[in-house]
Formats: sequence, C-alpha cells, structure tokens
Amino acid sequence: MDYAKEFKKYSIKHHGINSLYYDKLVGSMTPYIIEERQLNVAQMDVFSRLMMDRIIFLGTAINDSIANIIQAQLLFLESTDKDKDIQIYINSPGGSVYAGLGIYDTMQFINPQVATICTGIAASMAAVLLCAGEKGKRSGLVHSRVMIHQPLG
Repeated sequence: MDYAKEFKKYSIKHHGINSLYYDKLVGSMTPYIIEERQLNVAQMDVFSRLMMDRIIFLGTAINDSIANIIQAQLLFLESTDKDKDIQIYINSPGGSVYAGLGIYDTMQFINPQVATICTGIAASMAAVLLCAGEKGKRSGLVHSRVMIHQPLG
C-alpha cells in the first residue's frame, strides 16, 4: 500500500484540500534529492540520504515522537555497522527532559561512537545531548549558540 497516495486521496476527498496546494505543501516540507547511481536513478528525501551516510539531524524541539525516531535511527545504524561512527547535527531549542534522556541513554548504550555538532542552537535538553557526544567529537559551527540552564541547589 502506498501511504502517501492514500493520504493524498483522503486529504482531497474528505477535507476538501486542493491537490495543487497539497503538492506544494508536501513538497516544501519534505525536500527530495535525486541520486544517480551506476545502474539507476533514485529519488529520496534528504534525511534518508543523510542516514545512508550515518548522519542524524535533530532540527526541532525534543518530544516523545522525535525521541522515538532518533533512538530508532541510532539503533538501526548500530545494527548495520557496530564500529562506524554516527554523527548527530543539532539545531534545537530543547524540549522534554524525559524524551531527551531517552536519546542520551541510547547514545551511551550503542557501540558506535557518536559525534555531535551544533549547527544553530543547542539549548536546554539539546545542549545536554550535544555534551553527550564522544569526548573529542563534540563541536559547534562558528555562529552556533549553546545554552544550558544553571543547576539549582
């Protein structure tokens, strides 16, 4: 079953969404790239292509859904190669502490070393995840900002 086609039909038929507007909206939310290979040409979303290079992108606030996705990506990449490093690019205002700790624990649990790179802002829980990267493999780009709360007590 092609879920994308079924969702489009449902949106147009039951919610009266114009198909041109739907295509424009979905196209802007999910960037696609075209990759040419020796035998064929493949179209895929950019995040899937980054996963092929063992790159995970955290670009939103941390909540349970995002944490589940990132933990699944980490575990999947470990299952494909236990020795090759994983990179997490972080541009997040933080979010749920418990969801973030799930990501943190998974980063510490898996065998591959995890490098963390701040690309915009790493605030609150996202700053904790930035610090959870392997020693010597934590970094931030020139104009990135890191904010962590002062501990109480």
